[in-house]
Amino acid sequence: MEDFNKKDLDIQEGIKRIVSDAPEYPLPENRIAQIMDSLPSIARERPITVKRRLPFFEVNLFAVPRLALVTISVLCVIGLAYILAPRYPIVANISGTVKIYRFAKNEWVFASQKNEKLYRGDMIKTFGDGQADVMIPRTYHMRVKNDSEMKLVQAPSILGGRSIKYDLERGKVFVSYEKALIRKRKFDIDTLNAKVSVIGTQFMVNSNPQFQKTWVGVLNGLVQVTGKNLHPDIAKLNSARVYVEPGKKTVVRTGKTPAVPKRLMENELFELEELYRIGHRPQVALLISSGKTRTRELLSLTPIYISADKPGILPEHIVKIVRQFSQAIKEKKHELYIQNIKMIENVVNNYPNDKYNVQFLLFIGAYYHHLGEHNKSIATFKRIVRDYQRSRLVSIAQCAIGIIYEEDLKDYAKAKRVYENIISDYPASAEVDEARAGLIRLSQ
Repeated sequence: MEDFNKKDLDIQEGIKRIVSDAPEYPLPENRIAQIMDSLPSIARERPITVKRRLPFFEVNLFAVPRLALVTISVLCVIGLAYILAPRYPIVANISGTVKIYRFAKNEWVFASQKNEKLYRGDMIKTFGDGQADVMIPRTYHMRVKNDSEMKLVQAPSILGGRSIKYDLERGKVFVSYEKALIRKRKFDIDTLNAKVSVIGTQFMVNSNPQFQKTWVGVLNGLVQVTGKNLHPDIAKLNSARVYVEPGKKTVVRTGKTPAVPKRLMENELFELEELYRIGHRPQVALLISSGKTRTRELLSLTPIYISADKPGILPEHIVKIVRQFSQAIKEKKHELYIQNIKMIENVVNNYPNDKYNVQFLLFIGAYYHHLGEHNKSIATFKRIVRDYQRSRLVSIAQCAIGIIYEEDLKDYAKAKRVYENIISDYPASAEVDEARAGLIRLSQ
């Protein structure tokens, strides 16, 4: 082995000498023959390519694979570090007085309009005239209202290996979270007395340390609210956490379990409408839950909201109509209701769109019922059953027809037939329990 290594070194020295003395390429044949004769016999079995004058390391055939391997390794490390690194949110749309506490420097600074990043441990504080948005594009968008203070506890990575967590020390935030990311990344907001976990997409949290309570209202999706600092025995109970559906709210007090979710009050619904002005989610939405009582909620003057921040998503006249309905609700003017109902009927008839026609028709039917126009209400709901059979909302329309026949028109025979149809045609719907309860009432 030692002799072999010595010969190998002799070969390399010979090649080095050849290259250093090499004339311009190509060499004459007789010169190549002389060089070959001067080398050990083992070298003659190896092909030799003579190039122009170059430093020795550039013709070392063993250096190239090592360099490539090192380069690839470095790139992999950089790439892995990038995808595992936290994605920190930016602070944008600042108005009024807003300050940021920089944990690394232990100092408060005024927030600027340059989309500054919020790092782990940093806090954002809005004053009486202040407001700011905290967001990661295509992930979540939060609006921090005035007199609020919030801390970033944990930020996600690109691969979703980390959850998102904030501590809301006090104040109010609106949250709009991308629905597609719900299963990939946990999103939690902790307050003094509650933990709010995102299962849905749009909600509001209001923490009031002075009164030791946290208020949570949901516009879309589902939110889990869990009480904090509970007695160990209480923490094990199902009542230690509640699930808040769209159009509902709960309140949590220090050391207590969350209150049973209730319907949002009218003024609370109007406040939640601000969620449609952040996150750019153009859509029509009825504020009813997904539970067993949703038909009753529909018939009890449920609001409808529309988001139209992006131009061209929905016709401007539709936006105008829905806003006029909001005004009619506030002022409780019968003539405004009728006028707006006619305008929406005109939109459904002349500008059909499957994305929101059923919601509009449910809305119209509910308001005809509210105004005492029961036959028009039934006719509207029947149109949904007839024209939109594939919609998941058809069972609501059918159940509304049965309730109106039973409770308003006192036509018990028709009500019974409708309830029976719901049980047979929509056995997996939330309306089955309402239909069975109706049949029990009618049989007594």
